Amino acid sequence: AMAANGYTPEEVVVAGGATRSPLWLQIHADVAGVPFKRTKCADAPALGAAILAAVAAGCYPDVAAAVAAMVHDDSVVHPRPEVHALYAAPYAAYKATYPALKALMHQQGRQGGSAVAAKDAPPGPGPQARICPSLLAADQGNLAGEVSRMLAEGADWLHVDIMDGHFVPNLTIGPPVVEHLRSQAPEAFLDCHLSCSNPAGLVDGLSKAKASSVTFHTEALGNDVVAAAALAARIRSLGMRAGVALKPGTPEEIVFPLLDASPSAVDMVLCLTVEPGFGGQSFMHSVLPKVTALRRRYPGLDIQVDGGVNPLTAAAAAAAGANVLVAGSAVFGAQDPASVIAALRDAVIGAKEQMPWLAPLLCQPQMLSPRS
Repeated sequence: AMAANGYTPEEVVVAGGATRSPLWLQIHADVAGVPFKRTKCADAPALGAAILAAVAAGCYPDVAAAVAAMVHDDSVVHPRPEVHALYAAPYAAYKATYPALKALMHQQGRQGGSAVAAKDAPPGPGPQARICPSLLAADQGNLAGEVSRMLAEGADWLHVDIMDGHFVPNLTIGPPVVEHLRSQAPEAFLDCHLSCSNPAGLVDGLSKAKASSVTFHTEALGNDVVAAAALAARIRSLGMRAGVALKPGTPEEIVFPLLDASPSAVDMVLCLTVEPGFGGQSFMHSVLPKVTALRRRYPGLDIQVDGGVNPLTAAAAAAAGANVLVAGSAVFGAQDPASVIAALRDAVIGAKEQMPWLAPLLCQPQMLSPRS
């Protein structure tokens, strides 16, 4: 704004409580692209009052002279051009909060204050937290009862693993069981994950069973983007949501063409944090950079994480950008499943509030060490 009006500062001198935070200073220097100088006197009101009083008392001929004599630099925080681009995502989110203040700002203006006109807020919220107990860890002899129990405990979706014994070594249920679950729980969102070599062969049966969502593995299609887009379109044409799953070792770039299509070819990306096949495995933190890359590139996308999820690992998954969490043993093995589901949901909500985009910035060298 300053540059647009013909003024380009070479540096910014700041005082006040916020200057006690090296992080605050570094962020503003990085974004503005100019050095930020912190004054020795951090009490901005007191410093300003002292300057005006000194001029009024005749100690200095004008404010500029008083500032030159009384304001002393304590330290300088230099901008880091190499990280400037990393602030694009949090800055966009920050700007999006401004329109929410439109009514209040206009009210203040009518009361005699001043306010810059705000634009209308963009429609629609960001991706919601979805907690999905995995039926792979449920009582296999009472799946319908387990579905009802999880819904009563606060689950959003029920995750249904369908495995063919070929794509993965395990063999589980198929469309007939999904159809039975639907008949017993008409209101349930049945999120079907196909770990199968021929996912297309199950789509019609799952449509008949009234599945809510079908997620297939891109690896099962040889990572063929055209085949994946066609299968996703087929799933959607039958009234179900379409998702694509990635094994831990599959790079996220594989699905970029599907997500860059207009409209997006899929509704969700599942990032497995264990090798598919069996429950109860340990969470693979090495998958989280994949989640972060997807979230940065597609802010509104449903990103699902499945494998080793519990209240502790959920915090890491959510901070990376996941909003749909699948948990099996952690929920079904708990004495109080409702509290576990609530903890998982809180992890997602808390991560959204903490702006996870700052994580890579905090990892930069000398982030908290202003140079003077």
